[in-house]
Amino acid sequence: MTTDVMLVVGAGQISLAIARRVGSGTKIILGDKSIENCSEVNKLDYFYSVN
Repeated sequence: MTTDVMLVVGAGQISLAIARRVGSGTKIILGDKSIENCSEVNKLDYFYSVN
């Protein structure tokens, strides 16, 4: 069994919009150099984090 994965670097508004649009049905890994940006994205209901 294979899983499609999308890697997005940068948690800005454009990156999130692209991830939602292109990453439908895939596992999305989101990274950013700022922990504050990642924390804000974690609060959104369409992304979740696994630690």
